[in-house]
Amino acid sequence: MAVSIKDIAQVVGVSHMAVSMALRDHPEISVERRKEIKEVARKMGYRPNGLARSLRLKKSSTIGVLVGGLRYSINGIKLEAIEREFSKLGYKVLVGFTQSDPKISFDYVQELVARQVDGLIVASMTDHESQEAYHRLLEKIDIPFIIFDAVVSTTFPSVSTDRKAGMRKVVEYLTQIGHRNIAYVHGDLVQTIKFEGVREAVSQIPDVRLRQIRFIFGNDDNFKDVTDTALQIAAMPDRPTAIILPADILAIPFIQGLQQAGLNVPGDISVTGFDSGREAMFFKPALTTVRQPADILAKKTAELFLRMMNGDKNVRGEPANIIVTPELVIGDSAAPLKQ
Repeated sequence: MAVSIKDIAQVVGVSHMAVSMALRDHPEISVERRKEIKEVARKMGYRPNGLARSLRLKKSSTIGVLVGGLRYSINGIKLEAIEREFSKLGYKVLVGFTQSDPKISFDYVQELVARQVDGLIVASMTDHESQEAYHRLLEKIDIPFIIFDAVVSTTFPSVSTDRKAGMRKVVEYLTQIGHRNIAYVHGDLVQTIKFEGVREAVSQIPDVRLRQIRFIFGNDDNFKDVTDTALQIAAMPDRPTAIILPADILAIPFIQGLQQAGLNVPGDISVTGFDSGREAMFFKPALTTVRQPADILAKKTAELFLRMMNGDKNVRGEPANIIVTPELVIGDSAAPLKQ
């Protein structure tokens, strides 16, 4: 059986990534350690795998893509768009699902580096501390990487949706059709970032009452926590006339909860979502939502990756932090306020 980088790492007592970096004479690994690893590799009879020719050309025609998961269908839509764009460029895509767990993400990075991918497209972490640790790891791998659809600010190369701009469009639309009593119902940090867009828009419009209602988003797939929140809001004596939710996958069970309470959407209360994912395509009433431009995000990511592969050194800061503005999609779940 052929000796692998994993086998060498186990004998030396270092990570797969360290072995890969040493075999490529990466300066991050000390000269002494590089010699040790190379000697162990020689004694074990290590030979580069089937990618040998590609390695000499410093091109394997594969990239690694790390995403949190597919619970939100928009993530699947984005992943498919990434695969299509890179396929046009002649790349195969290796996908890892990290569950948004930093440890799993780190393990995947090491594994993909060991597989000699040409670059990495990685989903953003949802908090600054995890993101910084992730970046410190990525800086060591010596291959191009892009933070895809970043939700935490970064100076590293990134392509992302302008979530704040999307939410500003929602608020502007709701207020234009007469709503002044609005609630933003959300769960985690990513959705809190969207709330900043809501709050900024409300601050520019007079006489708007904004409530922020947070629920504990569990791991169950029936979204009972969301429908329960809808039932609680439905029972409020001074309930909002419009509800903004940060994702279609949350807006749908929320509307179902309101309907269970006997309310009509949008007759009694308006509801909006975000993403324009597959679950919104067949739901009635058709959601008023924000469409994330998956194809544009993927195209911009591929273009940035090619810049990096072609040696463009100007990949920090504004030139390489690409932000794409989403589109407001007006459906039937929001209606003018009844007088």
